[in-house]
Amino acid sequence: MANPLISVIIPTFNREHCVRQSLDSVLAQTFQDFELIVVDDGSTDGTVEILKSYGDKIRLICQKNAGAGAARNAGIRAAQGKHVAFLDSDDQWRPEKLEVQMGFITKYGAKVCYSRCVGENGEPLPDIEEVTTTLKEPGVYHVADPVEFCSRARCHPYLQSMVLERELFNATGLFDQALHTGEDTLWIFRLSHLTDCLYIDRPMTVIFRGSDNSLTYDVRPAAAEKRWSAVIRVQAEMYWRLRQTRPGQTAVTRERLGYAILCRAELACASGEFPLARSLAWEAVACAGNFKAWLHIAALVLTPSLMQSRFRKKWHHK
Repeated sequence: MANPLISVIIPTFNREHCVRQSLDSVLAQTFQDFELIVVDDGSTDGTVEILKSYGDKIRLICQKNAGAGAARNAGIRAAQGKHVAFLDSDDQWRPEKLEVQMGFITKYGAKVCYSRCVGENGEPLPDIEEVTTTLKEPGVYHVADPVEFCSRARCHPYLQSMVLERELFNATGLFDQALHTGEDTLWIFRLSHLTDCLYIDRPMTVIFRGSDNSLTYDVRPAAAEKRWSAVIRVQAEMYWRLRQTRPGQTAVTRERLGYAILCRAELACASGEFPLARSLAWEAVACAGNFKAWLHIAALVLTPSLMQSRFRKKWHHK
């Protein structure tokens, strides 16, 4: 489609078991002024064959495996729409999602619009509950300070629920391709400093947690080590920026950073990397916010060999 209003970007990797459902949920939208860009990140199963079966309904980009951030970036570079929306290849949209969001974006002149997500069981996923909002009309909220999504709330809105103006990438930059996971959190944090947003409290995106081949929910020790190392880097960048710009709003991010460091220390202990476990535990001292965290730190510093069995059961499932 020439000059579409929205470019929908779906990164995928080895998702032959679920990618059809995601694509079909986009193609079934009641709002049809969009292009669908699918970036295959080096799949080795039957994903590419499934994607090719859609013909000109999608724009297919194939690349060597480089991660979700790199795949999204490739989609952004190829995008022609004024707006961009993202969906993961194991999640789905309800048919009215784009129509509802574009209606409110047009009505209120918003540059960014999020919506409520639900789990596969229909349970609403938290995000806006602890953020300061102004009610524009029933179910539609204005968030004047989206930084609160990262500095106060338990969870920020899901990237899969967002529609935003493409030109904002000129200011935010693209996703950090060096991150194994968490690149969406860091990018949303950077975006939150640039503009306000709308939030539609209507469940229009279904998030399938624990899908096969999920980076977020992969419980294998090696994957968990990469994941928590990435989370440490993301939370550390957020924490230090907040310390410089909003020193009174660092508590939540500091606690998350401390938790991530302790998780990585436990994984090191489980693998018998006791010097690394001690070093990480010492780093967590400045972030420890409760007695339980202090007990974890003391155990990792003083008796990591005695804790190895416990953490192997937790992380290695043995």
